[in-house]
Amino acid sequence: MLSKQTVLVLGAGASFEIDMCLGETLMKEIGHQVNMQFEAGHRKGGSDVIYEALRKLAIQSKQDINVLHAAGRQIARGISTAGSIDNYIHHHRNDAAIKAVGKIAIVNAILQYERKSKVFIDETKHPKVFRDVDGLEKTWLHSFFRLLGEGIVVAETLEGIFDNVSVINFNYDRCFEQYLWLSLQNRFSIGDEAATALMKKLRIHHPYGTVARLPWDDRNGVSLGADPYRGELDLHQLSINIRTYNEEVEQGDKLEEARNWLNVGSRVVFLGFHFHDQNVELMKSKLPNEEGAAKYAYATVLSRSGPEQIIIKRQIAEILRCPPNALTDNVETVSCKDLFSMWGTTFTH
Repeated sequence: MLSKQTVLVLGAGASFEIDMCLGETLMKEIGHQVNMQFEAGHRKGGSDVIYEALRKLAIQSKQDINVLHAAGRQIARGISTAGSIDNYIHHHRNDAAIKAVGKIAIVNAILQYERKSKVFIDETKHPKVFRDVDGLEKTWLHSFFRLLGEGIVVAETLEGIFDNVSVINFNYDRCFEQYLWLSLQNRFSIGDEAATALMKKLRIHHPYGTVARLPWDDRNGVSLGADPYRGELDLHQLSINIRTYNEEVEQGDKLEEARNWLNVGSRVVFLGFHFHDQNVELMKSKLPNEEGAAKYAYATVLSRSGPEQIIIKRQIAEILRCPPNALTDNVETVSCKDLFSMWGTTFTH
């Protein structure tokens, strides 16, 4: 078990280790999917799945399908300079068509990458097994879960395995939850229901939402990596779960609760987090400006220059509301897994 209140802040780099995509790849994928080009009445571009989802949306909402197709082409032209799909949608937050098409494309792309990820589970096979068990042993998830279970006695302390853990996950995917759910069963020889009961005790917040809740978490949930080509997935309905920056700010209560985790946690670990200004701003508490207690902060900053790292250290201090002399920071140019290898045992002592 972790010995002190620990907050994980997960960015795209944390999911990259398990074969999810980084923002640059996601932007290119979405740009290709929504680029609805036509020639002589025949479609020459865009994804079949997105085309069908937009057709259904136009019928349900009585919209002009051409407006949605035009929004897709607009996204395809402009997304490459926006930095991320989140930024692009935020820029056009007052354009309902761009928001609708962009969010549908996010859901479809995330489901595609979930299917390719190391934690995908083929539900037609039993017993349940991750797609790439050997590969997972080389990721931070494996290192983290080993630490999390250290010292646990099933009949005595398993119920409190998540007592000192809170998670702020900026990713849309559900891979982190899926990994923990099955790993609890494998390591501690418990069933689906017992693992689900434990997972419901984990404090986790996705500032920008997720594709959907997983089936073990909700009877109406959507499987990790569900295939829109099969079944009756409504991508537009799922896209309602995706939030933009301003929508998350307006939501209020859940966001402030997550900010409070940062205030009370004595250790904060930023994994694969890029420290974009709007995400940093999102985590800053809006309560009266009182300095928090002394904290330990850890962060991965692969491919970030020396000057960038100085800025990141300042951003961490601002997020945690710590005076500089009260913040013990370990900003490392390593992978997420390597950070846990370097500092992991400190979390259990």
